[in-house]
Amino acid sequence: MVAATIAQCLLCFGRSTCYFLTQQQRGCNSPKIKNRITMKTHFFDKLITSTLLLGVALLITGCASSGYRTSESTVSTLQSLATSIESTGTQMDIAVTELNSLVNNPQPDLRPQFDRFSTAVSKLGSVENQVQKTNLKLADRGKLHFDNWDKELAMIQNEVIRASGQARKLELQSRFDSVRNTCLNVATRFTPVQSDLSDLRRVLNSDLNTSGLAAIRDNATRVTQQATPVRQSIGNLVTELRSLGVAMSPQNAAAPAALK
Repeated sequence: MVAATIAQCLLCFGRSTCYFLTQQQRGCNSPKIKNRITMKTHFFDKLITSTLLLGVALLITGCASSGYRTSESTVSTLQSLATSIESTGTQMDIAVTELNSLVNNPQPDLRPQFDRFSTAVSKLGSVENQVQKTNLKLADRGKLHFDNWDKELAMIQNEVIRASGQARKLELQSRFDSVRNTCLNVATRFTPVQSDLSDLRRVLNSDLNTSGLAAIRDNATRVTQQATPVRQSIGNLVTELRSLGVAMSPQNAAAPAALK
């Protein structure tokens, strides 16, 4: 963009200078001065031609690189989201593990165990927010990526090539939508587990003793069972995010292996 602006400024300057020199040449009677003006005019004519060629080159380069640069940004977003979601799954594992430790292996002093469980449950709020943010980022990034792809397809003249590109776009768009559906599935399954863990924390906060632990044991077992498919869903989401990132990446990860 900056280079294109500079080229435009040079073009305007060259045109203005040529016009000024032409006017001077017409009003001059000295052959020597006219010759100098003619040489300057030729110089600025070459400047204009070079500037036009530079502008065309910049335009072509910009059009050729914008597509894969969009893919690079999309891949970076997918990989970053995968890492964030993976950490949220770990956080849920910690909360469930601390609950089971407190209920099934209580120590003489229950307070340290309860504090660890309470801290883990508090962090689950950020997990839910992360899943929701992931869905929104996927929606925004997908729209930007595929809108740019549509623009590229619209400029393809050959119908066969355009149809092939359209089919490829629809294939990746379908995978993108599938990842978003998995993300929504994680959010749907995660919410009740988080809610139950918060409720169990409230109960124990008012009744932290061996009898209170015995009273919630069945509910703790149930929540642990419900958390298992949620953890699997989170793992599936991470796998899909990374797999889609590899599929859309302009870097060929298989190339080094193929060369061996």
